[in-house]
Amino acid sequence: IILMQNIHYSLIEDKINRKISYEELKEEVDEREKEIDLKQTDDVTDFYSQICFEEQDYMENYTKKQLDLIADYYKISKRKKRKHILIEDIVAFENNMENEEIVSQRKLMWFYIEQIKCDNYLSKFLILE
Repeated sequence: IILMQNIHYSLIEDKINRKISYEELKEEVDEREKEIDLKQTDDVTDFYSQICFEEQDYMENYTKKQLDLIADYYKISKRKKRKHILIEDIVAFENNMENEEIVSQRKLMWFYIEQIKCDNYLSKFLILE
């Protein structure tokens, strides 16, 4: 037991000299592997669900013109693309970890634009669209 500035702790080493058979070890590894696989499957399912949700959100709540502005901000080509293809490109861009900073910046700026549009005084000075 060590006393250090009103903190008490003790270390007890538990020595178990039990022989583990190959079968027990293999069973333990298999169980852990199943747990990892289930977690990864859940993570992948959550990721694809999130992507589907984002695509649906863009489809229902954004016009093609608004999507064109977002694509321009990200420098995504929008040439001859229908709305659903443009949405797929935007969602893919936004879910790429390398683009996290620019996506955050874009969302913040769009938030500011909406706030200015709602302000009676400042909305007079903002001309978009």
